[in-house]
Amino acid sequence: MTKKKKRSSHPFLQSAFFTQCVAFFLRLFVSMIASTLRVRIKGNEKIEKLLQDPSRPPLIIALWHNNLFLLPHLYRKVCKKEKATVLISKSRDGNIPSRLATSFKNIEVIRVGHLTRHEALKHFVNELLKGKIGVITPDGPKGPCYSVKPGILFAAKKSNALIIPLSWEASNVRKLRTWDKFKIPMPFSTLTASYGDPISANEEELKKALS
Repeated sequence: MTKKKKRSSHPFLQSAFFTQCVAFFLRLFVSMIASTLRVRIKGNEKIEKLLQDPSRPPLIIALWHNNLFLLPHLYRKVCKKEKATVLISKSRDGNIPSRLATSFKNIEVIRVGHLTRHEALKHFVNELLKGKIGVITPDGPKGPCYSVKPGILFAAKKSNALIIPLSWEASNVRKLRTWDKFKIPMPFSTLTASYGDPISANEEELKKALS
């Protein structure tokens, strides 16, 4: 019995034009919802104090993959114009998130391929040592959900970085049927975002801080 060949997606769906269009409308969608939210941020004073210290160690913001929806807006509220470096998968699934992330002026993306993961992490560490703030989803890009993968711990140890946990909850939220139960706050919700105390590269501490 011959195996059926998997149908490849239409070339247009893989084109840079399609990716750019989807990312554009996604940004509009995210910005529209964010503009209606009543946002309260906890722990921002600790991060702002660190950012004002010229001798501070490198910083990595860590959040679970299902909290990504509001990352650009929550980051900008606290870190202002500080440059951020984000790791995103080099697979086709990462094309649109990558385009969306780079549409924000203060965000740089490093694409992570399965066979070049170590080189990408080395690049990420170098950017941390230059003073950029790193952003990692410890359980991304494909899970398991709430499982800390070694990449963030490797980067933190190599750069002597502090890890800052970030999480948010909304009074009305929709969870998608994805592996991470991706969260989208509903318009006009009350949202509470929390920046936790900086921690060292410790898996158990990180899990507890993000829970």
